[in-house]
Amino acid sequence: AWNFKPNTRIHKYLHTHLPPHTMSGITADVSDPMPTDKGGTCPWGRWLQDKEETVLVHIPLPEGCIGRDVKVNFSKKSMEVTIFGMSVVKGELFDGIDVDESVWQLVNDKGDAKAELEITLQKRSPGWWNRVFLQDAAIDTSRFDDVPNIIGQMKEHELQSSREMVARMFGWETRG
Repeated sequence: AWNFKPNTRIHKYLHTHLPPHTMSGITADVSDPMPTDKGGTCPWGRWLQDKEETVLVHIPLPEGCIGRDVKVNFSKKSMEVTIFGMSVVKGELFDGIDVDESVWQLVNDKGDAKAELEITLQKRSPGWWNRVFLQDAAIDTSRFDDVPNIIGQMKEHELQSSREMVARMFGWETRG
């Protein structure tokens, strides 16, 4: 086992001779989370996306499936997923992807949660996809860029409560 103490010569050598980023260790992920309302469900699974660069595809896996049972073939405009030698989904993608940056992994493969194949597709160009494969049903992306209006989503009793709170803050009288 390696046992480096912070004050050893090796540690000092590494800190003085290597660039700082190589010694940075683990850092927090401060990227924006993937929006959960900008995607859809299909017969083969579900998907999410952000506008700039990523489409996440989730395909449920049969029990007992491990990594060597899965094959994902990417091309610039198409993808095929094979599980246990059978094609699960195959087709032309909505838009082009960066094949070298697109990856897949098995998630929730231990514990209570059902295992899934998670495929990360890197978009070649930003924009909302209205489907993953051209044969999938399209979703409405026309409101994806709208700024949510909290007041427009409030129920009447919530609006009344807000009015009363603002009136109290400014010392105004409220009408019942």
